[in-house]
Amino acid sequence: MVICWNYEQYIKQCLESILAQTYKDIEVLFLDNFSKDNSYQTAKSILESSGISHQIFQNSSPQSVSKNFNFLLERCSGDYIFPFSADDWMTPDNVEEKVDLLKSTNAGIVFGGGWYFYEDTGKYIQSDLSLYKRGNMVNNLLLDRSSYFHPGPAYKKSVIIEVGKWDEDLLVEDLDLNLRVAMKHDVDFVPKPLIYYRKHSSSFLSNYKLMSKGFQQYYEKYRNFKSLPLDEWLSQNYKWFSFQALDDKKYSLSFHFLFLAVKTYFGVHSIIVIGEFIRRYFSRFKLLRRIWLPFKYYLVKK
Repeated sequence: MVICWNYEQYIKQCLESILAQTYKDIEVLFLDNFSKDNSYQTAKSILESSGISHQIFQNSSPQSVSKNFNFLLERCSGDYIFPFSADDWMTPDNVEEKVDLLKSTNAGIVFGGGWYFYEDTGKYIQSDLSLYKRGNMVNNLLLDRSSYFHPGPAYKKSVIIEVGKWDEDLLVEDLDLNLRVAMKHDVDFVPKPLIYYRKHSSSFLSNYKLMSKGFQQYYEKYRNFKSLPLDEWLSQNYKWFSFQALDDKKYSLSFHFLFLAVKTYFGVHSIIVIGEFIRRYFSRFKLLRRIWLPFKYYLVKK
């Protein structure tokens, strides 16, 4: 299932990576979410000339990611679901590796490793496979970003239906679905890089308000689940926002999210967050770095 919105320049790479899969018994469901460019026409041309089984749709107005995936899910005939974005692409063995693992285990979700592709620099960074976890992943999904690679997961269709499909009232639809699946089923992974995840240069600055709202929605949905570490989870995300804003030299915004991170989960954790923020902040300025380095040496020596 591929969703697209104004990704005309990426569609060819995405779809060709799907057409090149070693696992051949697949159907491509493509949905264009009311793009303003030629995304729909480009995808239609590629799929119609490919000979692969496919369905292609176009919205008459923009819809949420959750609504789009639920729309496609209702039209899927296969047993395994691969939700995908048209700006990413995959290795030829991605589907085969994940389907084999889903068939051989009781896992409801299977993910693999991958590369982060930074579009503004052309740099690739591979995820650290040694940090991945399997089994009961509820807390890991919330608190340990390094324990899984979130782009390109594969699901058993029956499991998605079992847990209620994508929640159309939430903005963080992927985390929500994964958590609900992980509450009922194990999570497993293929220990090799299989997905190329495109990081757009201005994605954080353009979406941080929406992301922040999405995390607040998520927090409200699960706040009564006492077994879930929601305060710590929300604090970690505020910390992440703070550091992203700092990297983008949006200092007032960075301090704002730092305050929220400390306030949301106050305690020893707060001291650690503030210390990490100071280290990152000082490292941005040569003069401040000269002050910080001997101070850091003194702390280490003591």
